[in-house]
Amino acid sequence: MSKSKKNTVDPNFIIEKYGADTARLFVLSDTPPEKDMEWCDDGVEGCSRYVNKLWRYGHAVETSESLWQGIGGQPWPKADESLLVDDTVTIAVQINGKLRTTIKVAINLPQEELKKIAIDSVSSKIDQSKVRTVYAVPNKIVNIVI
Repeated sequence: MSKSKKNTVDPNFIIEKYGADTARLFVLSDTPPEKDMEWCDDGVEGCSRYVNKLWRYGHAVETSESLWQGIGGQPWPKADESLLVDDTVTIAVQINGKLRTTIKVAINLPQEELKKIAIDSVSSKIDQSKVRTVYAVPNKIVNIVI
């Protein structure tokens, strides 16, 4: 499309036929600003269908809520935020930096209790007398160094 070849598309025709929203969407979404735009009637019609869907979906929330109240006679359900909070956490237990097992413990368990539970969970794999140190990061990981 170029002015010198006189093959431009009149935007007034597009605005009259499809509307200003469609014309804006097509011009802004079809081609980056630094490139020449390739005009395509299918693209304009696709933008028109998309804009029409957006206009129709604007009432979907109110319609679905009124249908819900009409069928059940109840207000829209509320989310129970207490169900979103976990009270346990899965912690990796390593021996010399290698993962050996995972344990589920209460969130914010004190470090000493966490170390004891971790050592008990891998007691069959280690000799407890050879344990040099135990590193525990609450709610994350326990590493037992032999």
